[in-house]
Amino acid sequence: MSDYIEDTQAQQDLTDHFYTKDYTKKNPGLTLKHAKEIGDQIGVDWDRVDLGQLAQGIKEEMEHGSEFGPEGQVHDDDYLISGKIAYVHLLERADYYTALELLEQEGEEKYGDDQEAAMKKWVADQRAKHQAAWDTACAA
Repeated sequence: MSDYIEDTQAQQDLTDHFYTKDYTKKNPGLTLKHAKEIGDQIGVDWDRVDLGQLAQGIKEEMEHGSEFGPEGQVHDDDYLISGKIAYVHLLERADYYTALELLEQEGEEKYGDDQEAAMKKWVADQRAKHQAAWDTACAA
């Protein structure tokens, strides 16, 4: 029996889109060719990692650069570091960035137009539900 799991049509459509997406709009110079070069440079095992997933992964991990300001910055807008982060995720799950994209779409549907308020409410509800654990974690 094979361990290969067939994608739904929605999953396959997203994965296919990673091969045709124009990454350069948000990330200058990021193309499939550049993603392949980054992958080669960091030693990607191309039998385990899909090029479209790596390109999408580099794009996603670039948000840990300066995009969200100093509080969210873990690298200096570096494609190579983003590639390494993406590679590790793809070793965990071959379709990691397809799954992430679906999760983000689900979040948009769940939280609606006022995502900030909905997320703050969710966090406040969790804190209230787990107040005893919060109190213990915050005790001096």
